[in-house]
Amino acid sequence: MTPDIVSNALKVNLENTRDRHIEIPDDQLWLLSLSKERWGTHQHTEEFLTELNHKYRNNQYVIGALHNICLTELWFYNALEQAERALDVFLSIF
Repeated sequence: MTPDIVSNALKVNLENTRDRHIEIPDDQLWLLSLSKERWGTHQHTEEFLTELNHKYRNNQYVIGALHNICLTELWFYNALEQAERALDVFLSIF
């Protein structure tokens, strides 16, 4: 078994890049609120929006998550009464 490597530089870097508060725009918060009753959809959307609006976002993750949401969750948003507005939010993200 190898011992854990401790890096003070890594600790400092992680601390400096960790955002304690990530501001999500109102239209995206509204989109998130639509799925509050669907745990999986809500969780995926929340993680996606949090990373999307992070100061040091992981673009590869954001693109993959958006792709996944569009393939697996878009039916849910499309079935809502506010579908047009929800799709407009997704289009603004694209």
